[in-house]
Amino acid sequence: MKKLLLLIPFILLFYSCDYTGVYFYEVKNETTESAIEVKFQKHNDTILRSVIVYPSATERIMKDGSGLIGMHDDPGDIFKDSINDLKFIDLYIEGNKIEGKFKARSFWFFSQNGDQSSTYTLKITDSLIHSK
Repeated sequence: MKKLLLLIPFILLFYSCDYTGVYFYEVKNETTESAIEVKFQKHNDTILRSVIVYPSATERIMKDGSGLIGMHDDPGDIFKDSINDLKFIDLYIEGNKIEGKFKARSFWFFSQNGDQSSTYTLKITDSLIHSK
């Protein structure tokens, strides 16, 4: 019986729950007629990725872990000036690069999803394209 009581803490240790959060990164194309090519690279990756986002569509381009969080928590907004999970991100319409520093935090909208995840969304509008 004493051996069983000594095993209980070890059993509980293996059954403890650690929750990890996730950050999603999306590009939302709110333009009226332009497909946008998004070329980007994750901060810890050497692979260049490319995604086409059609008008009125949203594409999830990346996800990254946030580390340990509470069971009912969502990861918080951790970026002040720049989205550091991206090494770079460039946008193109019909092969022409849209000028802008799209890693800048000011271009991204943050939302907590309520399921141990949060999302950063880059919204591309006609006015954003024509102002560049």
